[in-house]
Amino acid sequence: TMSGITAKHISAIVPIYNVEAYLGECLRTLFGQSIASDIEYIFIDDAGTDGSMAILRNEIAKHPQLDITVLTHDVNKGLAAARVTGITHAKGEYIMCIDSDDFIHPQMAEILLSEALLRDADIVMSPHIMHYPDHEKAVCFRSSNFDLNKIPISVLHFSLWGKLIRRSLFNRYSLFPVAGRNCWEDLATTARAMAVTNRIGIVDMPLYYYRQNLSSLSHTNHKRRLDDHLFYADFLVKWFESQGEDFY
Repeated sequence: TMSGITAKHISAIVPIYNVEAYLGECLRTLFGQSIASDIEYIFIDDAGTDGSMAILRNEIAKHPQLDITVLTHDVNKGLAAARVTGITHAKGEYIMCIDSDDFIHPQMAEILLSEALLRDADIVMSPHIMHYPDHEKAVCFRSSNFDLNKIPISVLHFSLWGKLIRRSLFNRYSLFPVAGRNCWEDLATTARAMAVTNRIGIVDMPLYYYRQNLSSLSHTNHKRRLDDHLFYADFLVKWFESQGEDFY
């Protein structure tokens, strides 16, 4: 067959840093995708210090038929840099970002991709499920009308995960986040992606399980978070201005 030559429809980008407690579940849902054979899996080893990479190698060994690449940072560079490493290496038509402490519906890739291909969409978004230790709660879109000036600045709308984004947009509009700035780096990326296209599809079924782990990055170091938020707010204003007056 020609399958080894043809690029996959989806490149799944998964940064890995000290997530050994949750990684197994994430990997099982990734490798168990209904269209796993149409996915290029790219893992970024961001120089963690726990047993995550052993878990990854163990799971990879069970799936010799899948297209799996592991890229390695020799020092810890953070989520933004890891995503850039993965996306710049990708060859698929669409980018699908997954955080390694979360997990996904077994048909997530298939459902998002069919919507993308049906509408020739540049971006397809889905709701998610907040996964707490003792319960779950779905977070859904209120409307499928998409006006970037009116939608709330929420995890639902602006997270990089829970979406497919056409890979060519990243290079054409240089949508990459800034290395070392790890809070709101997804907002800085998705807001610009949504601004440059109106080909946006919304699926109304929650497909992504967002684990609520209270010791994670976003719950620590408020000063650094605020610095990053202010940095990206300024970054976005400058980027919108640089696109010209009509666009702004």
